[in-house]
Parts: sequence; structure tokens; C-alpha cells
Amino acid sequence: MPLPFELQAVITEKIIVSNSDVKKSLKDLKEQLSLPALSNQYIDNGLHTIINNELHQPLHVDIITGVDVKHSSPLYYTSISTQNLESTYSSAIHLLTEHCDKESKNKLRHIAKQGIKSNHLKQYVGSNMPLTLNACQAFFTRLNGAIESYNGRLKHGSDILHDRYIEQFNCYSVWLWHIIIIQTGIRPAVHASGLLNQIDFDQKIMWVSDKEERNNQSCGRLIPLSNFLITAIKLGAVLDK
Repeated sequence: MPLPFELQAVITEKIIVSNSDVKKSLKDLKEQLSLPALSNQYIDNGLHTIINNELHQPLHVDIITGVDVKHSSPLYYTSISTQNLESTYSSAIHLLTEHCDKESKNKLRHIAKQGIKSNHLKQYVGSNMPLTLNACQAFFTRLNGAIESYNGRLKHGSDILHDRYIEQFNCYSVWLWHIIIIQTGIRPAVHASGLLNQIDFDQKIMWVSDKEERNNQSCGRLIPLSNFLITAIKLGAVLDK
């Protein structure tokens, strides 16, 4: 979202604001607003808190406030219409200005509205990676067809490259990898789908460590597994044999 016109001057004119001036302004605001805990940190997090807790838009708030995708993995696969983001931003500004005097309220809301108009050329914000329902269905139909195409004509070949059992297992592995990612929500990192010794079929849980930046692979978390996924994994184990 663009900065209000008044704040753009701070960048273009390179106005230097001393730390003492900021502290003095905060001190005055603490007294005027009766907010003894007011600080730089709370101001930075204010818009994020309003949108997340009051408007209940966790994906919108990460985009609007510029959260890095490393700290918000859904942004990798999110594409949200600019109109929806503008509506959320406008609602947040209305909430933030609710207790201002009438003149300040109207001025701040007008500034926000004018800033929103500059985004009309971009229809969507995000990674543009999400697929349509038809595309997803066609993709899995093709994967499923590749697996079933070997039914009735399985035979061991003279070598690995011509063994249809291995070919079918490879097709099933590709299908199963995508199913595990979708069903568990884990990141598609290296070895993301895990190993069999990381799964407790009785308790229906799987241990995963899907953050590539972690040096200690002993760090991870437990994820519940559905009955469908457990059956799919067990079938994959049978095909492997």
C-alpha cells in the first residue's frame, strides 16, 4: 500500500528525524491518549494487530504490512484480488480512526482512500501460483491415469529401466508426494514427505522437520494423519516391496 502524501515527503526530501524527537512525540502521545505502554514497536505492529485480530484476515495482513514470505509460507501459494485487499485496508483505517476527532478522522480516511486508487492497475497481489479447480482436477486425473495404465500389464523387465512394477511405483510415488503435501500442509522442502520410521500408524501422527534453514534436524513437530492418507502410505509401502 502506498504511503500517504504527507509521509512521502519524508522520503523524497530526506528529512532527518532524530531519535530524541521521536521519543518526545511518543511521550506527548502517551499523555494525550493515556497509553503508558506506547512505543515504536507497538506502532509498527498496530496495523497488523487490527487487521489480524479485528478483521480476521491473516493472509491480507501479511501482504499489506509486507511480512516476508519466509515467515508466512501461505504467501507462496496465495493470490488475492487487489479489491479485497483494499477493502480490508480501508476497514482497518476506519477502525484506527474511530476515536479521532471529526476533522482528523475525515482527513485520514480521505488520505487512505486516495492512496488506494493508485492500485487499480494491478488486479491481484500475491505469487500468482494458485491453480484453478479444473487445473488441479486435470493434474490429478493424469497422475491417477498414469498409475492405472499399468494395471493388467505388469511384468518384470530385464533391467530397472524396463521394469513396469518400478514404473508404476514411481508414478504412485509422485501422486503420493502431492497428496501428503496437501493433506498435511507441510512445506515442499527436501525430504518433505518424510520416512516410514517417522510415522506412527497406530497413533495416526507423523513427525516432520520441513524448514530447510534448520541446521538441527532433530527439531520438528507432529502432524495428525487422516485415515485416507494412512491407507495411501501403506499401499505405497506395499508397492515398494
